[in-house]
Amino acid sequence: MKGEIDNLNAILLQKQQQIEELKATIASKEAEIKDLRSELEKRNSEIVSLMAVLFQKDSQIETMKDQIRDKDGKIGNLEKEIVTLEDLVSKKNAQVDSLKNQISTKDKEISKLKEETAKTKRKFVALVVIAVIVVVGQFVAMLTLLRKRAKTQNESESL
Repeated sequence: MKGEIDNLNAILLQKQQQIEELKATIASKEAEIKDLRSELEKRNSEIVSLMAVLFQKDSQIETMKDQIRDKDGKIGNLEKEIVTLEDLVSKKNAQVDSLKNQISTKDKEISKLKEETAKTKRKFVALVVIAVIVVVGQFVAMLTLLRKRAKTQNESESL
């Protein structure tokens, strides 16, 4: 159980690091977007005199926008995966708690059964001792009777 908890904690730490990396990536992309927009504004001022370059720059801008959309899509997917993994961690934590409760219940049941077993052993030993005493008593009584009978027979034969 402890290993599973440690494993889940390691996964949680990994996901938190992943979130931090994603935040850094987002900040980097936002800076990249800001820089690209600044560059775009410069290009727009040159558009009047550079109409031939316009098509090429528009193409570059579209490519960059596609990359941004791709990155945004990937970030969105990673965020969904993080949510899914966090839900899984939550479920695993609930399972761990449930198993701990089951173990606690079983430990109590084992303790109770041990107590009952000890009581039963004491009762059994007491009954065995009583049975031995009864058997010995009956054996002594039978021996006494046999001796008396043998004595009576010996006396009858002597007469």
